[in-house]
Amino acid sequence: MSEQDTITKEMFASLVLNLLSEAGESDWAVSYSNFSVASNNGEGPQFMSLARMYHEYLTLESPDNFLTLNKQINLLLNARHSNRETDTKLASLLPCVRTLSSFQQANITFRKQPSYSAEKEIVFFPYAEVLAMGLVFDDPETMKHLRFIDVEELGLEVEDAIDIAVGNLRAISAGPMRVVQPGFYTSPWKDFYDGSRLMLPELFEELDLAGDVVALSPAPDALFVTGSKDLIGLELMSALGQSLMRHPRSVWCMPLVLKDGVWQAFVVQPDDAAFDTINTYRMNVLNSLYQSQEGMLEDVAKDTGAFIAPFVIETDANRDYLFSKTNVIEEKLCIIPEADVIEFFTREHGGIRDCVGRAPFETVSQILGDKLLPDTAFRPKRWHMSQFPSSDDLRAIGMMPPHQSPLQSTTVADLTVLTRLFSLPVPEGTRIDSALRSNNDNNELSIDFVISCTPVDLSAFYLKRLPIGSYMMIGTEQGDFHVAELIGAGCKREIWFGPSRKRGETLLRWVKRLNLDTPSVLTALTKQTDELYSLEQIFEMSIINDSIPQGDLRITEKNVRQNFSTSHSPEAVTEFFRCQMSAMKTVYMQPEQGSPHLILEPALGISVTVKSSQSPQGTQYWLSKDVQKAK
Repeated sequence: MSEQDTITKEMFASLVLNLLSEAGESDWAVSYSNFSVASNNGEGPQFMSLARMYHEYLTLESPDNFLTLNKQINLLLNARHSNRETDTKLASLLPCVRTLSSFQQANITFRKQPSYSAEKEIVFFPYAEVLAMGLVFDDPETMKHLRFIDVEELGLEVEDAIDIAVGNLRAISAGPMRVVQPGFYTSPWKDFYDGSRLMLPELFEELDLAGDVVALSPAPDALFVTGSKDLIGLELMSALGQSLMRHPRSVWCMPLVLKDGVWQAFVVQPDDAAFDTINTYRMNVLNSLYQSQEGMLEDVAKDTGAFIAPFVIETDANRDYLFSKTNVIEEKLCIIPEADVIEFFTREHGGIRDCVGRAPFETVSQILGDKLLPDTAFRPKRWHMSQFPSSDDLRAIGMMPPHQSPLQSTTVADLTVLTRLFSLPVPEGTRIDSALRSNNDNNELSIDFVISCTPVDLSAFYLKRLPIGSYMMIGTEQGDFHVAELIGAGCKREIWFGPSRKRGETLLRWVKRLNLDTPSVLTALTKQTDELYSLEQIFEMSIINDSIPQGDLRITEKNVRQNFSTSHSPEAVTEFFRCQMSAMKTVYMQPEQGSPHLILEPALGISVTVKSSQSPQGTQYWLSKDVQKAK
């Protein structure tokens, strides 16, 4: 289409509505937020994405563009007015996001069966990084992957089936994400389509995040979201993902970042404060994925004699972070993973001799050119090396030092390593004053520093930079110490500062305690009841999952209040709500002589009261919200 013939999105949407109206369909409305039209009469496909149609319309010349558009609309309307069985199937059609290798393995297994035919293979397409999207029929009794023959029987193009499936998913995705800790959210649905909701980016538009949207779906019923600049959120995301990777139904995927409406690999550089956390998680996932690929490549190795090069994880000798390498053996066709470093070995008398070359993958790729070609069938990517490097190639490749990552950090100071380990900032002029202490009994790390400034200066530094959950003074034999707490869902950090042994200096102590057995972590992993989920939307905060409402919801002109009981201890309940409210300007009042724990947010009129002793029914607590202040 020429520039003068180009039409705007508004004009295109109007054209679609006119074509629908001419076909007797007048109940469709346009939504420009996700560029779609939707029907409100509850029959057949209720949603039609316009983005792909619009792009194709602009690409084609007139009148082919109009004829193609008319055909696409008629196909969807035919599906809408098809027989009842087809309608039922279309209503149960949903997208299914899993790793690409899991779909590939399913089809490889099927190809070995006597009844195999290509039309009976599972439908799937690469989606984002190592993920792929398939389609399933999900009725109350069974869940069945869509095959190419199923799509044909429905009378649809695959793209149209995808649009219908995504529309069905959108219809069952109402309600907000649940808060786990400030800036970290979990999916509320827990219905095995949580990861598929990556295809609904509008779900993440209103989340309060630090930086870009970063998401991870390490299991079919788990989806975690945090910000790209939220170190504590990224640490929690990695810890939860690592714990779920051990489960049989885990999805070996890596964090993704949303850029311009498209999910991309979330990769950070060595100088980024989140590098160790994200890089370690990525390396472990890549190791699992490449191992799963080796099983699929067994037949190729038998037929061609190819060497399936391993994916090996090593630790950088200078900075202690993980990197990957692989090796290539002379006189062998090699199928290699996309590792950070490639090592080359020659053969002698049937055995493997010394390494004769070692270089970053990118360097090797540039030198070898067509001798190293990508295999686009795999994610993560594999490469085919058709011949061993020549003597000239090896001289160009060179021999980089062993145990060294090509990703070099410009800062390798001990203080930098510690700030990443604790996810805490350090003031300028700070000096390390002790060795790193580890207590495995309570998963605790601690270290001491000294700095030539006053406790008041340190207080101002941390209060400005961190969401401090509480701030108190504690008397010790060495004097009075300021103690600031950062309460996370699976980790508590304490910052102590007070008098040092040396006049004119202040002692600064960091303490970090890991605990993934908390009500907050349970919130991230389990589904809430419908009753409690409704109450969460009233009070605008998550509620402990096993809570039992006591009595009716009390609503007056001034406030809303609900009493609860739970099996968790008063301390665990208090910490659960302090964690969620730590980003607010809260006041925490500890119990004295039997009084309750009290957490107040005066500006928003929110209060949480937790009885300090348990009754036979468990811990009693109640939430209250000032309706007038909430407005």
